[in-house]
Amino acid sequence: MQLIGYKNGVAATPVTFTKVPVATNYNVAIGMETDGYGKLNGILDEVRIYNRVLSQTDINELSQKMPDFSSKLLAKIPKGTTQIIVTATWQGTGILNATIESPSETYTEDMLPVYQKTRYSTSDGISGTLNIKRLLVSVPALSSDENWYITLDVDNIEEYTITVEIQK
Repeated sequence: MQLIGYKNGVAATPVTFTKVPVATNYNVAIGMETDGYGKLNGILDEVRIYNRVLSQTDINELSQKMPDFSSKLLAKIPKGTTQIIVTATWQGTGILNATIESPSETYTEDMLPVYQKTRYSTSDGISGTLNIKRLLVSVPALSSDENWYITLDVDNIEEYTITVEIQK
């Protein structure tokens, strides 16, 4: 049996297995060994498992689809929180705007303290841009756990990182 991984539609070196998979009571472990060792130091995105062999056309079509950046990101905010800090980082000249929704209010960037920094660098003749945007929402201490949502509006950004910090 042969396994081929793909990154952005480009095949990695195939891996050949001499044993055929069998039915088992073990859970599937992606990004680590089933015993908890050998954990991946990185991020897996859009992992899919199919019960058939994909054609090259299938793979090409999947690699051309961009993620839906308009989705709401869920943040579970615990009781007692007084500040929520959302930080976004991305490369390049693209634009990212965030809206933060609590169960009772919607916060837009023009309502919040926003810190934004852009760093330019050149290495080996290649220029790069790193953008950092941090939004701060201050609230009276939450009386219960709440689900908050972060909606991103992005333009000309292929990849970004979002972190949500809370302070009590």
